[in-house]
Parts: sequence; structure tokens; C-alpha cells
Amino acid sequence: MRNMDISKSLFTFTVLLFLTGCGGGGGSAPTQNTQTSNNNASSLTTDGNTQNKEQSTNTNGSISKLNTAANAQDLTASKDALFVAEGDKGVEILKIGYQDRIEHEVVATIPGINAKHVSLSNDQTKLYVENNQGFINIFDISDIKSPRKERIVTKQSLQVDPITEDGRYQFTPKDEKGLYVYDISNPSNKNLLVKYTKSPVYDITLVDHDTKAIVATKSHGIDILKIDDIDHIKVIANESIDGNVLGVSINKSSGLLFVANGDKGIKVYNLNLLLDSLL
Repeated sequence: MRNMDISKSLFTFTVLLFLTGCGGGGGSAPTQNTQTSNNNASSLTTDGNTQNKEQSTNTNGSISKLNTAANAQDLTASKDALFVAEGDKGVEILKIGYQDRIEHEVVATIPGINAKHVSLSNDQTKLYVENNQGFINIFDISDIKSPRKERIVTKQSLQVDPITEDGRYQFTPKDEKGLYVYDISNPSNKNLLVKYTKSPVYDITLVDHDTKAIVATKSHGIDILKIDDIDHIKVIANESIDGNVLGVSINKSSGLLFVANGDKGIKVYNLNLLLDSLL
């Protein structure tokens, strides 16, 4: 087991989030429940500097920015934590509470691994860290303050890409090559159905009952894809974001979308407001 570099500093930030329902926008409501109140937010940081100034929630749903210790190359959100892949700096583990205010704490890091992608098991007790060679390091995160390395496996031996709720389709990002969609309804006969190549796809998360997807495109922000017709996937909206956009993840209980933004850290959106503004 690798030694964990535990940060003992606790940063508490007061954030009043404008997390309304989907409202009167043209898009369908996503699967996330986002019912809270108010319309101000403060900036969140992980670099030891507390920023208390309030900022209005933007009309596109942008709430806040979170500065990471190194380049945010990918991320994945659990119920109360955020795991950030930071390349040769490893993984940063952040504990985040969601109430009227967000309590944020850097609780651990996983050094000594070139972390390219991160994902979670269905029960959120295992963290899968893919390195730049394509191997996956599995960590027991039952205690997120003390992640414990279990073993290394090949990517082919572990299901880490998003699948639809009915278990039929798997969506595999291929970076500059786009997106591959597989029919996995027959586990013994995985079948490649579609190669979507119209834009890069570095990461993907499914929303709106698997009829839409939010994808990280690296160079031009996030795209909203219409995926209810697998044979005719198309872009229906784009949110332009400066810098590299490499990862996306949703906290379903809070309705927040986290976007890994390279050396600019992490952008946080209210998912409902973002979709309403774009669709």
C-alpha cells in the first residue's frame, strides 16, 4: 500500500446555491433532483486561500470555480466527495458537504501514479484510477481519508465506461477519435454499434434518462449530445469554456455538474440551469 499524503487543513466556505427546478426552459428535466434556494455563490478553492466574496449564479448555471493543486485532467463525484486525476501528481481527494453551505476539505492524496482518468464502482466503495499506460489501479475508498490500494488490472477486464440504466449500451470516450457506442445487452458478444467522430470526446456523463449526454471536448468546452437515437447521435448545444475541458461528472443528489478544466481547476454548474440555458 502506498503512503497517503493527508492534508489536515479544513476549509469551510459559505455558499448559497440557486438550485431551482428545471423551470420554464425548453429542455426536458434531467434525472437529477436540484431543489434548493437563493441565488448567490462564493468561490471555492483548494489552495489554502478562502475567498468569501459572493458572486451571482450566472444565467448559464455556472456557480463557482475550484482551484486544484495541479492540472485537473479528470474527475468523478461520489455522494459527498470529489476525486480529481492530476496526471503525474496523482489523485486529490476532496470531501464536500451539500447543505445551505458547502464544507470543503482536502482529505487525502494518492501520489506515485500518473492519473489520467478516475471512476467509481457502483457502490462507490472502489476508486478506479487509470494511468497513462491504460492500466487501472483499484483502491478501496471505504474510508476516503485512507484509500487502500488493492490491485492493478487491465482496462478490458473492468467496466468503467458509462452504461445506460437498462444495461444495453456502453459509451466509450476515444479522445480525439470521438465516441464509440457498444451494444452490451449480450455480455458474451459485445458489439460496436456506432463510431461518433464529429467532435472529440474526452469524457462523458449521461443525463435526462439516457436521452442526452454531456461530453468534455478538450478544446471547445462541453457539448450536449442527443443520444436517444443511437444511430444518429448529434450535437444539440455547446457551452464554450476557456482552456482544456477533459472531464465531467455529476453529483446526482445536489444536481451539480463538475467540469475538469486543466490548469484552470474545476468549474461547477447547476445542471438544470445549464441545460435550460442551452436547450
